[in-house]
Amino acid sequence: MLLVKIFGTIILIYLLGLALCPKGIFLYEILRIPLWLPKLYAAPRRPMLEQRHRYGTHRRQYILEFAPPPGHPTKELVIVYIHGGGWMFGSPEMFRANAFRLTQAGYRVFMPSHRRLPRHFIPHMRQDMVRIMATIRSLMAVEDIGHWPVILGGSSSGGHLSALFAFDASLRKEAGPEAAAIHGLFLLGAPVHLEMMWHSPPLYLLAGRRNSDRFRNANPYRHLSGPVKLPVLIMHGENDGLVETDSVIAFAEKLKELNQAETRLEILPGGNHLDSAGWFRPDAASHRIFFGWLAEVERKVRLS
Repeated sequence: MLLVKIFGTIILIYLLGLALCPKGIFLYEILRIPLWLPKLYAAPRRPMLEQRHRYGTHRRQYILEFAPPPGHPTKELVIVYIHGGGWMFGSPEMFRANAFRLTQAGYRVFMPSHRRLPRHFIPHMRQDMVRIMATIRSLMAVEDIGHWPVILGGSSSGGHLSALFAFDASLRKEAGPEAAAIHGLFLLGAPVHLEMMWHSPPLYLLAGRRNSDRFRNANPYRHLSGPVKLPVLIMHGENDGLVETDSVIAFAEKLKELNQAETRLEILPGGNHLDSAGWFRPDAASHRIFFGWLAEVERKVRLS
């Protein structure tokens, strides 16, 4: 009976906190996570084909590959989706619901894992991104889909690593021209202008002091230079309490000046940090935006 009272008190405090906590702050985002996870795990995850591949010796260095089931219509397009979790949490397995939605639409999907905080930092994650993209290209060649276009992206910290790979010339050079070739980029709730973000403990662990070379190398905004020709979708919640919306708008404005293709910025009205990653739910506004953008990129690739 005592445990029931304690549990009930905890639930009551949680619900009061959720009701009273204003949107757009860190605490609100944390309180929303317990409500978001059941939706993620309740979403359909089957049927689809799944394989696991390694690209290094560390237990986090692996890639999950998903394909539509036999007989399902297939589109000749590969999507590389990097999971979020503040560079510290999350795994590809958590996002099987996202992979299911994409394979149902006919796409081939690769979901990589990478080394994480607090033992590994941005130099290790940069190395992992190079190896991830090179490994995926090797797997595509073996599976006779090497000629298929690749679209790269991710949610939250996964979007950050995707943007870093897309715009850091040194990473693309290290990966090689084939692995570096991407035909679209999507950034969902992604921290892409680190200098405009509050210096949270995970950000400090990742990139170090703001005046350091390590921090500058970790900041996608600092790698925006020269002409770009890449369709980009940036989707962000208006009231994101983890990644400041103003920082994302500043990144998008600079990218628009450089990009010869479309840079589409979609601000979700009233949305929080998790809403941009909630596109796996067909009733979500982000679902329509994300799949509409994918269809448009697919059409342009087909015509090119």
